[in-house]
Amino acid sequence: MATSRALVMVVFMLTVAFHSSVVNATFPKSMYFNWGAHHSSILGKGDDLRLVLDQTSGSGIQSKRAFLFGSLEMLIKLVPGNSAGTVTAYYLSSTGAKHDEIDFEFLGNSTGEPYTVHTNIFTQGQGNREQQFQLWFDPTADYHNYTIHWNPNAVVWYVDSIPIRVFRNYQSEGIGYPNQQGMRVYSSLWNADNWATRGGLVKIDWTAAPFEAYYRRFRARACKWNGPVSISQCTIPTRAQCLETPPKYMGHRRARSEVVTLPDDISFDSDHELVLFTIMKIFCIRIRANRQSTALSMERKMRYITELERKVQTLQTEATYLSAKLTLYRKTKSLLSSTISDSERRAHAITALYKSRNYPTYRGTTTTPIEFGEATIEHYVHNQ
Repeated sequence: MATSRALVMVVFMLTVAFHSSVVNATFPKSMYFNWGAHHSSILGKGDDLRLVLDQTSGSGIQSKRAFLFGSLEMLIKLVPGNSAGTVTAYYLSSTGAKHDEIDFEFLGNSTGEPYTVHTNIFTQGQGNREQQFQLWFDPTADYHNYTIHWNPNAVVWYVDSIPIRVFRNYQSEGIGYPNQQGMRVYSSLWNADNWATRGGLVKIDWTAAPFEAYYRRFRARACKWNGPVSISQCTIPTRAQCLETPPKYMGHRRARSEVVTLPDDISFDSDHELVLFTIMKIFCIRIRANRQSTALSMERKMRYITELERKVQTLQTEATYLSAKLTLYRKTKSLLSSTISDSERRAHAITALYKSRNYPTYRGTTTTPIEFGEATIEHYVHNQ
């Protein structure tokens, strides 16, 4: 009976843990405008949101809750057309002079130029860890997924599920890492023409205003921040923490992934936490096994596709070779046909000479069929 009660309690705890770690609500329930609300709006049934920048002001939103570790994602459609000088930001941040922060910033561009993604990370108020990338698609034509995956081991920036940057935890080597402060989710659209486009050389064209960015489906699979006690609680692994983290040396689209390694030296305040941790560790091991099985399956498929591509290339090479041979055969056939036709005409001329006994005169001398040569035949053939 005691065992059954313990099992029921564990299941209940797991249910509560998973329920509390996922935020997938409408914008009015999960976020609010922190500035520029007078010209921005929540659209439809609360699933869509619009931020606006004009000459009066920009606008911004923030989450109602703070989080410590997890996966936070948003669908965003960026400002179209000539957006030079504008910045659309999507980031996590705590407050205060020694705040932590993880940034996505999309730097506006002149019409036709690619958008630049500016990433940065702050720990205890210290930043200067910028990296920039250019998007390989038009981010203004449709919504795209931008995700910040943050766990005790690493921060990963994703664009449409493709990792573009990894910042690992090297606190053991004296490098700061954001793991002591809960952070809220923010997004804003604002005037940054003093630096955003070509270092501030290109200014905002206000005749193109208002500038608008659109948002859809904010989702946070994350540990909710409840003060300093969360520093230990949020290190207990959850499903969000079992998400994939790219390895140190990764490729691009085909990067192999590894599942977060779970710490073994966590201290627990109760037996319930110990049981929960053990079950979650088993859960993460199963996820790792599933990921590895999927990776192997994909690897086999990629090998099969590569082999098919190689065979197709070989067949194309053989087809090109056979086509060249066929062309040569046709030319040879045409030449042989011409030669045969010419030979038939010559044979006909010789036969006619024999039958007529009318031997031609060649250079003033009458020749017999035996005596005349090539020139005589040519003369006769061309005069028939």
